[in-house]
Amino acid sequence: MKAVERVSEFLRREKGLAYVSLGNISSAVLGALFWIILAWVLDVGEYGETNYYIALASIPAAISLLGLNTTVVAYLAKGEEPLLHEANSIVFISTLFLAFILSFFNWSSSLVMIAMAFYTMSLAEVLGRRLYREYGVICVASRLIQILLSLTLYFFIGLTGILAGYFLGLLILSYRYLSGLKKFNLRMENIRKSLSFTIHSYGLNLTTNLSSYLDKIVIGGFLGFDMLGLYQLGYQFLMFLSVIPSSLYTYMLPEESSGKSKRVVELVGIGFSVTTAVVMFILVPWIITAFLPGFIDAIPLVRVMCLGIIPATVRSTCNAKLLGKGRSKPVLAGGLIYLVCLMTGFIILGYTFKELGLAFSVVAAQASSAVYLWKNLKSYPVSKGLQGIESYSKSDRA
Repeated sequence: MKAVERVSEFLRREKGLAYVSLGNISSAVLGALFWIILAWVLDVGEYGETNYYIALASIPAAISLLGLNTTVVAYLAKGEEPLLHEANSIVFISTLFLAFILSFFNWSSSLVMIAMAFYTMSLAEVLGRRLYREYGVICVASRLIQILLSLTLYFFIGLTGILAGYFLGLLILSYRYLSGLKKFNLRMENIRKSLSFTIHSYGLNLTTNLSSYLDKIVIGGFLGFDMLGLYQLGYQFLMFLSVIPSSLYTYMLPEESSGKSKRVVELVGIGFSVTTAVVMFILVPWIITAFLPGFIDAIPLVRVMCLGIIPATVRSTCNAKLLGKGRSKPVLAGGLIYLVCLMTGFIILGYTFKELGLAFSVVAAQASSAVYLWKNLKSYPVSKGLQGIESYSKSDRA
């Protein structure tokens, strides 16, 4: 009973984390259900091809954001309202420009890319205002719309229908961003003040996105859609588990930026990630054999990738704490370390050990980045919260 009371007390005290986690968990469960249904409907090659086109949209979407989504979360939490409108205006122009270029390669991916950028900026505003309940509702609603429309449209127009549903699920829930465009503003006075923070955040977001989607483009382009299909199933398991680090980062960044330390939340999250990784490592063979018999060859890969949730959680908590203190440079470096280790592992282990080598590459890259970020955080004097984001440029140059 005492344990239950402590959990209840913790959730009452950290309502924001509860809403964020509930939204992320629900979204992850629905997302997993969506991809499991697709695995039933599509063959391995089509499954890989669908993910290839979504990855093709995700990288230019991250480029178009210019790091301003993270800047909005951190600065809007401190009341910097004018910066929000400047950021929205800049992202609008950069997104349409890159979507136009991408349309020459694949028009459906270009539409998905636009929706991704607008949706991300809308979520950034919600988090910056610390509207955690609304964040949870948006996450769940977007997934439900994607599932309903993607599966419906697939039976009418094939794989393009899946992408169309994916696009609409994001665009419909981008209402905050779209309504905010009424205050279009390119003066950029406030953006200039946050330029160093934005640049480093941009590097982090870009490397994170490249790490999440460049692998699919590389594998699909060089190893084929069948190999990508097996890899992607393992990656979907990891993404489902990533609700833990994602929720921690999403909740801790605005809280740390506003001066509130969340040490207990951090420790609970890491402990939960270890437990979840062990449980999933045991259950994966049964889950795939029972529900996805066409993906039996992916079992060893999936089990290894599930272990990656542990270093991924450490990375997320360290990133949130560092950015909360205005220290964006080590966060960028940690992202680059992950990307370099990942691509190196693909080249060395992927070609040698095939899909299992790809899985070990992901876990090793997560661990390398986590160790670097943890050491960097420990080497920095502990302080309560963000001592003025305005001081970040000095600490980054030191």
